[in-house]
Amino acid sequence: MNDTIARLEQSLKDAVRLINAHREDQTDEAHVDDLLGHSVEPCLTAAANHVCCNVQRKHVLALDDQDVRKVVHYTSLKALTSMLEALANDQPGNAAFRLYDSAHLNDPDEGHYLFRSMPEQYRWIIKSRMRPAYIGSFITPDHDPVSDKPNRVNAWDNLVFWRAYGREGTGCSLLFKMPRDIRILGLRYGTRARREAMTQLKPLFALLNRQVEDVEKHSAKLAFQRRLGRTISCSLESVRYLYKSRAYAYENECRILRPADHVETTSIRLDCQTPHGRPAYLRHYCEADQLTVAELFKSSSVITIGPRVPEGESVRSCFRALLGNTEGPRVNLSQISYQAF
Repeated sequence: MNDTIARLEQSLKDAVRLINAHREDQTDEAHVDDLLGHSVEPCLTAAANHVCCNVQRKHVLALDDQDVRKVVHYTSLKALTSMLEALANDQPGNAAFRLYDSAHLNDPDEGHYLFRSMPEQYRWIIKSRMRPAYIGSFITPDHDPVSDKPNRVNAWDNLVFWRAYGREGTGCSLLFKMPRDIRILGLRYGTRARREAMTQLKPLFALLNRQVEDVEKHSAKLAFQRRLGRTISCSLESVRYLYKSRAYAYENECRILRPADHVETTSIRLDCQTPHGRPAYLRHYCEADQLTVAELFKSSSVITIGPRVPEGESVRSCFRALLGNTEGPRVNLSQISYQAF
């Protein structure tokens, strides 16, 4: 048994023994919180982080033949223009790629899919309020667009992606090499992947459940559950956003993921979205400091302008002017014929 799990088991047993021996007038909630905060919480956090790191290992992206990882990101014309202006004004260090909150992603099942079929006896573990994670989403292409190799899925100029993530074809896509020091994880899809993850998590969940069942007093048992659930929730944020329904498997998505507890409150920014004909809403985001504008627009990058961008040639000329004489990315127009009414 892993040392962190063994230490956790012993600390839980000691806590259960003290809880069951407690006969004072102090409330069960206060007594349990005080006890777990001093003895169990550090062990539980260490054990949960260890298990979740093992789960994440199956998500680490392999490098290609050139020892790099190419990814594609779809965004708005406004966002891409803002990044190019920062580069043109010699402020590449003052702008970085944004990681947006998980609450406004397209899939309403985000963060829930992994635990959708969780056995009933473990449900109390995930009852704590799910906090948002900060996510940067990318698509992994099959081939480099500057080569002549045939493509199974052209991730940088694909109508499905334009419609879902490229503002119905009025946005842009950006293909670039992800810096090696940035941790990026590929998503896994469907029930088989979900079962494999739960198989890895189950021993930890079973250990927690066994110890909770040994608490004799009902009010103390509920307090015990609540505190353990709150403690483990932070660790689970690092894996719960890595699984989606097979309906999304065509995306071949990978992510930069920052759990909420890993982001300083002072670094969170707000972005007010005002979609035409719909109510405005607020998104919050933080920045991936290692992924600066200068990294995004190296010479190996490719910008593709969406099929419904008005006056695409003019936009391409503007982008090239902002890039100047630097060894910057290629700027292409989408080759897809598409219109919407």
